[in-house]
Amino acid sequence: MGKGYEYDAFISHAVEDKIAIANDLCRGLEDAGLKVWYSGIELNTGDSINKKILEGLHASRYGIVILSKNYLAKNWTMKELYLLMSRERPDHKVILPILYDVTAEDLAAKDIDLADRFALRAEKGVGYLVEYLVNEINKGKREEAHGAVRKGRRRW
Repeated sequence: MGKGYEYDAFISHAVEDKIAIANDLCRGLEDAGLKVWYSGIELNTGDSINKKILEGLHASRYGIVILSKNYLAKNWTMKELYLLMSRERPDHKVILPILYDVTAEDLAAKDIDLADRFALRAEKGVGYLVEYLVNEINKGKREEAHGAVRKGRRRW
């Protein structure tokens, strides 16, 4: 996965959206061959939620963020989002947003930078989301691998 990432993606979501979208999205991404950090799989009884989630965020190449009204209303999910945002650079996209039952106006009211991002729309269906995200993540992995090869070349 390059750069020591254990996971291709971390799914950041509100617990209320787990059944409606997050579970199926995780299953589809894993069925497509991606390694996904998902609280429904990675968290076990007795785990420190804070510690495990922070470890998962740092161990993941991308953050798939399911933006919903539930998500925007929670401090914890917004903390996850801002941590992912802090990892981005102009040449290194980290956040892959999905809009679920939320509008651009809702995003702008919470954080104007959120409304400025191209986002997938959940109403297109989980199959579409999985296909798009797998292509995007695999493209990023190829570009990352190509960049590592180019950096390793000698110039005489």
